[in-house]
Amino acid sequence: GSAVGHSRGLVSRRGAMPSDVLAVTGLLGASAAGYLILKQGLRVQGGGKLVKLFSYPLPRLKQMHAISRLVHSATDLSDGLVIGAYNLCAGCGVVIDERLVPYASGIDFVGTKLGKSNFELASIGCDYELLLSIPREKFSEAKKLVEKTGCSLTEIGVFSNEKKVVL
Repeated sequence: GSAVGHSRGLVSRRGAMPSDVLAVTGLLGASAAGYLILKQGLRVQGGGKLVKLFSYPLPRLKQMHAISRLVHSATDLSDGLVIGAYNLCAGCGVVIDERLVPYASGIDFVGTKLGKSNFELASIGCDYELLLSIPREKFSEAKKLVEKTGCSLTEIGVFSNEKKVVL
């Protein structure tokens, strides 16, 4: 792929620093659940909405544009939550608090049918939400800017000095 346009500043995938907040936009797991509904031929309550989210992803361009000057690194979650978190680390690690991860409604029906947790669905990928490393002192400002675009921003972890991803 290619892109042409103007940018106020490039944000890399690598660049998180120890004590940065790990944050995510929106809700996770819907797209993976939609994919699994199609792949497995499942019939689940609310499945049509999940399939639509998989079939027509909405990248968070407005949100990234609004906060690009505040973040150390960013990626989308097309490869899943754990891989996305790993990609943000450059010389550091991250601790993810699974209890804080915001999940899309309806994915638990798919998870139950397939024996997968919500966290597993969020780790499959296909979500085009943003995963960000944000300096703690800039998180409140970033949250307000993202919420002005009609989206949520949730803290789900913190970057550390240990070079590993911890759940």
